[in-house]
Amino acid sequence: MTNELLQISIKDYLEGIGVQTKKEGNKYFASSPFSRDTNWSFVIYPTNTYFDFSTGHGGNIINLVAHLGSYSLSEAAKQLKDGIRYEKYKPNYRKVKEELYKTERFDITKYITKNTTESNAICAYADTRGISEGYECGVFFTRSKDKWIRNPSVAFVHVNKKLEPCGIKFRKITPSTPEDQSPRFSARGQLGFYILPCTPSITNELLLQSPILYIVESESSANSLMMFLRGQVSQKSWIILSRGGVSSAPSLEDLPEQLQELTKKLIIDYDGNEELYNQRLRLYSGLNAQPIKLILPKGEDINSLYVKNEMWKIEQLLLN
Repeated sequence: MTNELLQISIKDYLEGIGVQTKKEGNKYFASSPFSRDTNWSFVIYPTNTYFDFSTGHGGNIINLVAHLGSYSLSEAAKQLKDGIRYEKYKPNYRKVKEELYKTERFDITKYITKNTTESNAICAYADTRGISEGYECGVFFTRSKDKWIRNPSVAFVHVNKKLEPCGIKFRKITPSTPEDQSPRFSARGQLGFYILPCTPSITNELLLQSPILYIVESESSANSLMMFLRGQVSQKSWIILSRGGVSSAPSLEDLPEQLQELTKKLIIDYDGNEELYNQRLRLYSGLNAQPIKLILPKGEDINSLYVKNEMWKIEQLLLN
């Protein structure tokens, strides 16, 4: 019976619970059914197995159903046998998921590499992107056909509202395969913030010296902004926050309490696409932040300007 269940199409199962899929080559892609991720980060392989890049979970159809409903493997198999389908974002699962995040402490050591060669390569890559600190030498695994691939990466630790580590966002230093066009991966998939300066805790003393909270879209831009500000203003006179992308954004209530009262400056790159710029403004509207419109050539951001030593182009906007 188990072998018969494993023949049930993951693609058909997901589409049956309202998850849209799209075909690219011999694979299918979808948004993660395990999280609120809106990217095409869930891949279904020709072997009828899957890997979810937003949470790091993979397996067969039974693993999928078990993970969706917090079932044991035997319970998941019975669900499939009885033809019971899980509903995406079912309220009882959201509650289970949120309770899990409250009780299970994130273990950062699982994603840190101890390999000196890998660490040196990661640091060298980070340096080319203007990132000199505020990151870890990370590693994660992706599956390609029948083997696991090790991915040395620049790893940015995210923290929750209590400023405790709750996840990591990675940037791979080399593609896993020639076809690999997805350099980013998030461990845990939980809502988190990347905050600079990276201190063990944000103390009241630091907040008194940090009247401005800069909000940027990517961790690499956050690092470049940190290095630029260090040369312009006294150290520890600012805090930089990033959510690592623009698929979702925090509201004022989402911020740690220590940050809610700070003066907030929202930095948005603008390359002539007015619709995209306004979309991002609306996305961050719940922060009540002062928007700073950075007019840049297409494809450039704070990080690329810093690497090219061209931060003078936006200096007045950032410091006024």
